[in-house]
Amino acid sequence: MTTTTAVILSAEAVKRQLAGVILSRLMTRGFLTLEAAQLIKLTDKTAKEIIAAGTISTDFQLVSPDAPAMICIFSGENAAANVFELVKDINYTLSGQLAAAPENDSDAAKLMPVLAAAADRDNLLTDSPAIGEERTLLIIKPENFRQPSTRPGAIIDMLMSLDLKWVGCKVHGMSINEALEFYAPVRQALRKKLAPKIGSKVLALTEKEFDFKFTSADAESFAELAGNAFADDQFEQIVEFMAGKRPGEVADADRDKPAGAKCMILIFDGVDAVTKIRTILGPTNPAEAAGGTVRYDFGSNIMVNAAHASDSPESYLRESNIVKVNQNALSNIAANCQ
Repeated sequence: MTTTTAVILSAEAVKRQLAGVILSRLMTRGFLTLEAAQLIKLTDKTAKEIIAAGTISTDFQLVSPDAPAMICIFSGENAAANVFELVKDINYTLSGQLAAAPENDSDAAKLMPVLAAAADRDNLLTDSPAIGEERTLLIIKPENFRQPSTRPGAIIDMLMSLDLKWVGCKVHGMSINEALEFYAPVRQALRKKLAPKIGSKVLALTEKEFDFKFTSADAESFAELAGNAFADDQFEQIVEFMAGKRPGEVADADRDKPAGAKCMILIFDGVDAVTKIRTILGPTNPAEAAGGTVRYDFGSNIMVNAAHASDSPESYLRESNIVKVNQNALSNIAANCQ
């Protein structure tokens, strides 16, 4: 039976940069689906409430001035019992009280309202980056979540090697309207760069196939129409890939709702944060990426290339507003799991 449970990664786990490693183990060994995740600087009061729920030992380090804790919600076959055993093994093999989870469904039900209250806050740990630092956004794309795998955790683990501060994360389902707005610049680029080439090719093939010559004006109109149609279809494929459906498949009334695909959004602060993130991602085309980059290891093609990252602080401001980085669904998900 599919059930839902929670895992709390201690501040020590986050400080030791083990969040990605732990997520990989949970998702693959437990065949678990990550439903929500949030970094939280817990207060002593909230930590005591979590411990009082009866699922966390008193020696578990939830509050730290050096790092936040991380709350994750997973679903899967007999998730609570499964995760509890996995967490015991993780703590043993990684040497520390790094993760904690309720032992059974009853304990999970007791913990969820406490986590819902704890997570009901701004999703980002700080309002803005420090002076001299940048804030940037990275999206672990939907192909990494189609089935339980090491991929999301492994990508996070690679990012932890950078000299950056991790200030926020969330599991997110893009709506059609979000995807249309997020990738609007791509649509214009496709029409500018791709449409003329495709239009000319379609025109030449059509005239050859039917042994027919358009007039100059008609040829221009036909090529433009064919080229733009092809470019727009490529754009809709991107929207479908990121959101889960094409715009035409979703009623206007539902275009602001998650369309079915899942991604994970991570926010980082630091000096040259944009460049550092984009360097470890590698080129947009995985075939051009160097070994040791995210896209070399996990990308397949220009669209299915593992992750997206903002290309400037200005792009971050636009993109972060679209996907609402200050909001996180974890509180609502936890509240509904009671």
